[in-house]
Amino acid sequence: MAKCVWALLDEQLTEHVIMNSMPDAKVWLFMLMESTPKCDMAVILTTLWAIWWARRKAIHEEKFQRPLTTFAFIQRFLKDLSLTEVATDGVVRPSAAQRLNQRPISGRWLPPPEDFFKINVHAGVARSGAGGSFAAICRTATGKFLVASTITIAGLCDPTALEALACNEALSLAIDLNISRFYVSSDCMLVIKSLEEKNLCHYSAITREILERK
Repeated sequence: MAKCVWALLDEQLTEHVIMNSMPDAKVWLFMLMESTPKCDMAVILTTLWAIWWARRKAIHEEKFQRPLTTFAFIQRFLKDLSLTEVATDGVVRPSAAQRLNQRPISGRWLPPPEDFFKINVHAGVARSGAGGSFAAICRTATGKFLVASTITIAGLCDPTALEALACNEALSLAIDLNISRFYVSSDCMLVIKSLEEKNLCHYSAITREILERK
């Protein structure tokens, strides 16, 4: 249920949360507070609280809540808070509730051709240097969220190797979904070039496996 709720939020905000995942919850939260604007942090904290509340209701009262219901609660709560931020220069910036409702796909997420799926992959390294993580998120041509996969690897701090692993995970996700018409989208030109030109590099074992699975 939690993954479905996050998928309903702003795509960039969700990916920011995924990419900054860490085993230590306290450190993870402090790290997000340092790297996330105040209005976005309000959305993250409200979402975490709403998911926790829905989970407690399911465990202790056996009352199960749909992701859309939880999402609607988050919207109402942020709206009631009236979190409009007025800067010292007198400029009124969008509130957390307004940002939550502004979820345009165009300009940030480019849909694949009709009848195709698109799997976006991203990788990141923990600020502590303890390791890295990568994620693959699959959507339909209309932008509908299907499934996501996130993996954290302790000790691996190479962004390009992590991005290559993310591409490989995208193929695994496609196999799990039993889909053959899909695109994998990565913003790492080094990995893309390595796959296109079949260059030798320190993560060649990963790219070789990707090419063999295509």
